[in-house]
Amino acid sequence: MRPILLVNFVISLVLGVIIYTVFPSAKEFKQDGYLELYETIPYFGNFFRYAYTTQLFGYLAVPVFFNRLVVGDKKEAWWWFIASLSSLVSGIAFFSRANMLSFALVYFFFYLTFRSSLGSRIQRRISRLVKYTTIMIIISFILMSYSRFSRMDYLAERIPRESVVQDITTYYLLYYGGQSFPYSITSLEEYSSEKCLNGSITFYNLYQVLGFFHLIDWDSSDAIEKRAKVMSELSDKFLGYTAGSVYDLGYIGTIIMSFVYWAFVRRMSKARNNANIKSLMYIAILIQIPLNSIFYNIFSSAIMTLLFLLFMTFIHKCFAGLYKLTESFK
Repeated sequence: MRPILLVNFVISLVLGVIIYTVFPSAKEFKQDGYLELYETIPYFGNFFRYAYTTQLFGYLAVPVFFNRLVVGDKKEAWWWFIASLSSLVSGIAFFSRANMLSFALVYFFFYLTFRSSLGSRIQRRISRLVKYTTIMIIISFILMSYSRFSRMDYLAERIPRESVVQDITTYYLLYYGGQSFPYSITSLEEYSSEKCLNGSITFYNLYQVLGFFHLIDWDSSDAIEKRAKVMSELSDKFLGYTAGSVYDLGYIGTIIMSFVYWAFVRRMSKARNNANIKSLMYIAILIQIPLNSIFYNIFSSAIMTLLFLLFMTFIHKCFAGLYKLTESFK
């Protein structure tokens, strides 16, 4: 698994360099500017879609990093730390502030989980690492926001006159965390069954992979155009978990998906071995749903990461079984 995550790190790093060289601001990138690179740079589209689809894979390395520290294997721990950075680097490359915030919160969560098992010396080092990494993420978050909003003068017209803050960047930084609330209410008031997207968002990444291997007839541009048409000016806004899920799955589908998630978490919480590495990897992915719920429904990336983890578990069992079989003949 780790070699794949390290490859993801390199790919995201290279993509980030290309994207930040071509697009000086997030606005240009977010407005489908990256599509220009599909034609100008060979295989850019393939690597871009791959990095976007696998952007949560790096979180699987976070519990392993802390586990290696607990057992005293520092060399392995740092390799796993670098592997985990693939998720952070992809978030920075795609101008995703939500991804950066989520990365910091997941590391903080697992640091608290493993803290009592770490030695005092390692605790101090990790505390400094978490502190400096958090500072870097906050600085990147602010710079990315400034790059995006400082060039969008028309946003000044949307700031209420009675607001104490009138600076565009400062106002929208403060507005960032709570914007899904008004947009969610507005979108749900306008929703009807005719606007249901039939899972094209939740299963978007899965459809991308199946379509790439020609297992299904799938055109991502059609799905994006339909979403833009259905949701109009709200298509690029944070709607939160509820509204985003309802538009994609309908009311019944949202209830079913939420119940499946709840049942999965409940089953894991009652398992006797819920503290082993594999279970902690599942937690690293499942925790993404509530962490990102104020922004959007992240099931699309979570599903792909869970499938990847299941596939790697299957491969591991196959090799373990083959090893036992060969040993029995000796």
